Amino acid sequence: MKINTFQVENQTKNTSTTVIFVIFQTGNRANGGVESITQVIENLENIKPIIITQLETPFNQRWEKAGAEVKVWPIPYSIGDSLLQGNYLSKWQRFKSLLLTNYQMFKLVKTSKYRVIHCNDPSAFWHTILGAKMAQASVIFNIRDVKPLNENYGFKWKIAFKISDRQLVLSREMGETLAKRLSISPKNIDKISYIYSIVDLKKMTPVNQEKRLEIRQKLKIDSDKFAIGYIATFSPKKAQLDFIEKAGKNLKKSLPQAKIYFLGDFEPNNNKYAHSCQQATQKLNLENSISFIGYTNQISHWYQALDVIIVPTKNEGLARCSIESIACGTPVISFNVCSAKEILEENQCGIVVEMNDYQALVAKITMLASNRELSLMLGNNGAQIAKKLFEASKIVQEYKKIYQK
Repeated sequence: MKINTFQVENQTKNTSTTVIFVIFQTGNRANGGVESITQVIENLENIKPIIITQLETPFNQRWEKAGAEVKVWPIPYSIGDSLLQGNYLSKWQRFKSLLLTNYQMFKLVKTSKYRVIHCNDPSAFWHTILGAKMAQASVIFNIRDVKPLNENYGFKWKIAFKISDRQLVLSREMGETLAKRLSISPKNIDKISYIYSIVDLKKMTPVNQEKRLEIRQKLKIDSDKFAIGYIATFSPKKAQLDFIEKAGKNLKKSLPQAKIYFLGDFEPNNNKYAHSCQQATQKLNLENSISFIGYTNQISHWYQALDVIIVPTKNEGLARCSIESIACGTPVISFNVCSAKEILEENQCGIVVEMNDYQALVAKITMLASNRELSLMLGNNGAQIAKKLFEASKIVQEYKKIYQK
């Protein structure tokens, strides 16, 4: 099945469209999905955004600065968790929460002229879809991940496809994969559209060697190190622990000058998974080969300073660290997660190895460290393709076409 980018008649509309964005947050400062939709909102013109969220975070201030009206509808549990103050939240409590937010959405649509709802993730979707549809609004369901192959798409996903007006994904491969795994018939395939994410090409840009060395010095990256970036919040999905245990010692042996920099929310005192990663590093005597940087607001400098970014995660839709890295001219080595081949191999700006093949991952990192010519070629290709694929104004126009239709 072939998934096309969203296309409508090429008509310019000057009228303003109001869109309700439902964006639920995990509370992590680094959140690729929230960052992606935030950059869309910041670049929209002739679209009046109103944003529904369940938390107060720095993203809220960015939305308000972009001209959006922000409404916080608290829910009594954390997204991704089933815990409430140490106790399991009952199904009845969850059901009441879903009823309340759907009722709030019904009232909002009924008492306003808002007719387009953009749900940025599954939690946002289920908390508002019934109210939106009962009020006769059109609903866009933005899907940002593809489930691992060992996890099935259950009946809820088939219902979601049926009741949403459009499903929006992040790449061609993601759309084709979703259509296949949901057994979507060819006549319904046009309900799925893909639009790539925006990359801020003013920040995410290559630097010359002199500037790069200056940045490395500021970040305390030794000049003799082959600096590897692993950029993700700490969670089983992002698989930092697997990498440490299955690749850490082999990489140290194969490439002694390598150092892995883990960037992303790292709170081992509050996050059991992060604590396990810290313990595994100590147990394997990898303290000199691994550095836990944590969250940083200087992520573009890290992309510019590092020698390679790796994406050995369990599943992705379109890894934000991957597209931001290539925009900075830094090559990427990735497991064969969704969109990796489409972006990295098709555009010759990175390397893809099979899922969970840590031996191949280490071998490719080692090869790249010894092949400066290949690294430069991949980096140059990445910087050029990023301008073509991820430029803000082009991507925003695709979103506006969907909203206005």
